[in-house]
Amino acid sequence: MRARTTPTLLLAAGWLAGCCLPARPVPPALDPGEIAPAYAGKLLAGDLAGARQLLAEPLRATTTEPELSAFLAAGGQELRALLAQVARGGLEVVSFRVRLPGGGEAEIRPEQGGELRLAGGALCPAPQGSPAVALLAFARALEAQDCAALLTTAPPATLARLGRDRLMEGCRARLERSRDLVQPLREAVARLPAPTGDRLTLALEPAGKLVLVRQDGRWFVEDLDAPAAAGQGGGNP
Repeated sequence: MRARTTPTLLLAAGWLAGCCLPARPVPPALDPGEIAPAYAGKLLAGDLAGARQLLAEPLRATTTEPELSAFLAAGGQELRALLAQVARGGLEVVSFRVRLPGGGEAEIRPEQGGELRLAGGALCPAPQGSPAVALLAFARALEAQDCAALLTTAPPATLARLGRDRLMEGCRARLERSRDLVQPLREAVARLPAPTGDRLTLALEPAGKLVLVRQDGRWFVEDLDAPAAAGQGGGNP
């Protein structure tokens, strides 16, 4: 006599098979020579979500769609011209490195499951590679109330001078009161002037300022003086 399958077991079997869950969109498997052109085409077309899905971890996890947009804007016509060339395809791939027009490279990497993704290089935002990307990273960490992430946006010289423990203590003391700054900081990205040196100061509304500095090719938040942080001594974090 055949055993009877109970409704509970049927439900469990369906759950394990994934039939009761909404399907997640999975980017199609691409050949090594197709990754960079597909990414470039999506970025140029404004498909930021699609471009982001073609980034490898941990780059994908640490790069938001606004940061991709800021990267594209900061690169100007030079970056757009490079992306247009890459999108046409026909690129040479050697040992998981894509040779780009003009002599640059892009790195590709297999992820779990074997899918290839873009892992870095001239086509991707470098960590805090522009003032806009640094500012968005700072705002994201502030929104998450994550002091460890905020400290990654502080200049290395500040970390060396004040020490990580002291900065973490100061961050925890003022973190909650700074939450209201998240949206003004994101809105400030659109007003960032083009940097002409290694230091950039931006006025914040209704009063205050933000100072970013460049060290070793990366931008950091050196000082934040804003009403929500009044009386807390300024600075990062």
